[in-house]
Amino acid sequence: MAHTPPLERHRPLRDAVARAEQDTTHHARVEHLQDTMTFEVWTHSLDRVTDMDVELARRIDAAIAAVGSHG
Repeated sequence: MAHTPPLERHRPLRDAVARAEQDTTHHARVEHLQDTMTFEVWTHSLDRVTDMDVELARRIDAAIAAVGSHG
């Protein structure tokens, strides 16, 4: 999933995602390209998407909504 928050929202969003990662003991691959942040979630060891991945993605979506894209 890709998200384009204003630059001043990158740090709060990354912090919120880090909390979600800690809560789920699972991690997303985060890529920053210019003003876009992309979160990739899948279980590499199984080479598929698991329930844990879906839960982390849901929490990332919630973090995006909470932080907002307009500051």
